[in-house]
Order: sequence, then structure tokens, then C-alpha cells
Amino acid sequence: MFELDDLASISFGECRNGEIIPSQTAPGEWEEAYGPCIYFKNDSISNFISEWIEMKEINVKNKALKTNLYTTWKNGSIVENKDKYKSTKFQDIHSYQIELAKEVIAGNGAPFNFIPFTKKERELFEKYMDSGSYILDFFDSNEQHILEEYLSLSKTQA
Repeated sequence: MFELDDLASISFGECRNGEIIPSQTAPGEWEEAYGPCIYFKNDSISNFISEWIEMKEINVKNKALKTNLYTTWKNGSIVENKDKYKSTKFQDIHSYQIELAKEVIAGNGAPFNFIPFTKKERELFEKYMDSGSYILDFFDSNEQHILEEYLSLSKTQA
């Protein structure tokens, strides 16, 4: 759980768990049970979990075929998500580039090498800046200037 929290900010809550239990407030009545839930503040992980639920609930009468479909999907997902985790910590590329830009802005005034970007992260940041997307994501001209300055340093010192 702690690793999940480090990976993608999570929060906890309660949600319906699908069980029907005797009501504790109205004798003779039944109510839906609630249990603990984990909410991910990461669209990529949330979308993956939604897809996983769909795959587990797929309506195929042939049990062997259903098992085969699920196993194929699961194996493909493991490979795909392992790569996604390594490269963008389960975020889509644009969201990850915004996170990198926020790190640069937060480190304003720090020496160029202080922000510990990997080579891949530096490349993603440079692509983001070269695309001009940062202008749409960061309206503050001060922040844009910080990003542009960092890009300039990145290209001259890389």
C-alpha cells in the first residue's frame, strides 16, 4: 500500500461492496454493505482498473475461452504496464511531462543539475517544451520563463 501511495497519490473512503446485509437501523430490512475503498488520483491507473473489471466480468459462456481471453489480456497488461511504469510512473506522457515541468518550476533558482532527471525524463521534458504545450498548461509568464530557461540550460549542458 505504501508503494502504491508513492506511485500514484491515493486516498481512502468507503464504497458499496455488492453484499446485502441485515439493516442495523431498521430491523427486518436489508441494506447494501459498504467497505473500504482506495481511490487513485491517476487516470491511467483508474482506467486500467476499469478495464480489469470489464475483463473479469466479460460475458462468455465457454469457460475455457473466458479463461484464455483473461489470461491473454492479463499477460499483455503486465508487459505494457511494466514499461509504462518505468517510463512515466503510470501516467500518460502529457501528464508526466507536466509533472516534470512542475519539478522544474518548484526548483526555480536551483542549479541545473540539482533536478535529478534521468536521460529519458530530460528527453520527455525537451519534447514537451519543443511542442509548445507548456504555454497551454502554464499560463503564468514567470513559470513559462523558468521552463524556457531550464530548457536552454538543458540543451547547452547535455
